[in-house]
Amino acid sequence: MKVYISGASGFVGKPLCRFLEEQKIEIIRGNRESYGDIREVQDWSIFLRGCSSVIHLASKVHDFKNLDDSLEKEYWDVNVNTTFEIAKAAKRVGVKKFIFLSSIKVNGDETFDKPFTENDKPNPHGIYGKTKYEAEKKLSELNEPGRFNVIIIRTPLVYGEGIKANLDFLLKIIKTQLPLPFLLVQNKRSLVSTFNLNDFISKVLMSENKGGVFLVSDGVEYSLKDIVINLARISNKKVLLFPFPITFFSFFFNLINNKDLNAKLFGNLVVDSSLACEEFNWSPKENLFNLPKGRYF
Repeated sequence: MKVYISGASGFVGKPLCRFLEEQKIEIIRGNRESYGDIREVQDWSIFLRGCSSVIHLASKVHDFKNLDDSLEKEYWDVNVNTTFEIAKAAKRVGVKKFIFLSSIKVNGDETFDKPFTENDKPNPHGIYGKTKYEAEKKLSELNEPGRFNVIIIRTPLVYGEGIKANLDFLLKIIKTQLPLPFLLVQNKRSLVSTFNLNDFISKVLMSENKGGVFLVSDGVEYSLKDIVINLARISNKKVLLFPFPITFFSFFFNLINNKDLNAKLFGNLVVDSSLACEEFNWSPKENLFNLPKGRYF
């Protein structure tokens, strides 16, 4: 089995390459060193010929409130147009399986009465979620069961070595060892570790699945308090939490016109990954509660 991985030098790509190579899978690393600006590659078949599967990780991430025309075009070029070009080339040269790392942002930014599932009507907000959804739709047009199987994986926030985004921000705050006002926070969030994600992707590679959309998570729900306590424990830091009225946070973030940050910190975003578990006979093996000290951070 020979697998091409785009974005192989990224946060998810690095540990995935190591994980698959430990399973004796031949990996072709796709990164800036090999293909330069991903938008300017004229013939992807040069890279993909002879591969049985492609795992497409490369994308432009993070949402911005204020987008100029050139930045918005970059999102569409990278996340949609280039993704589609790679997939078309893969199908043309006989690749059998195309695995696309999407985002739970395709479902939406927040859950209320029930977890997100694969059957929910997509409701993306922000340029990142919207372009990921458009890429999903175009890839689905190429899916041809048995000949070219397109598997789309939507994940919540991913954590692991080289932790990124909001979790990195939290970790930096924890390392200051300042008291934090999160003792009363009892929201529910899904996350997925790079190990669990890599383990799932390896199951997809080995499966006979004919394509579809799958949501993947650690299989547990975390409150902001849980996340802070366990990030501190794993990184061998002490953290002091004190009670503070949750309603004040909402008032404050409304006052500074930043409802998005309020939702990210204190809102709910829960993922039901039972379909992924059933379809691929997979179960997540680690979570923030059972990680030993020093595992990632």
